[in-house]
Amino acid sequence: MRNAIEHRHAVLLKLGVTRAPSGGWIVPEVIADGVGGAGSGEGSMAEAVAFKAAEDLSAFVHTVLCERDALDPAQTPLFRTPLKRNGRVCGVLFHVQGPRLLRNSAVWSADDARIIFYDSSGTRFREAALSETLAPA
Repeated sequence: MRNAIEHRHAVLLKLGVTRAPSGGWIVPEVIADGVGGAGSGEGSMAEAVAFKAAEDLSAFVHTVLCERDALDPAQTPLFRTPLKRNGRVCGVLFHVQGPRLLRNSAVWSADDARIIFYDSSGTRFREAALSETLAPA
């Protein structure tokens, strides 16, 4: 469990998200400009997706994260961490855990209306732009 928490914090720090004294998370104004760095690799074009509810978005993220390393979604739980800016939820950090310390992650920025996916090495592998705005759950 401790490794999962450390990994989640490492991903957040890489994204420029920091821990607030109040216990929440401080998200930079533009969460993903330049995130992933050089070698973002495949899928650099953002696909457009639309969801009617936050649960549909979660299901999409879960499927993409599991497909990356051929994980069975029924056997792989999806973990969610709300991201807050100025006391309001502005996005969600998602991650799945697989065997051999595998942890794929995704960040949904509600303000930017996009989802960025990262593999367990921290490399960005996919991006999806939301064609409709969803309110964070």
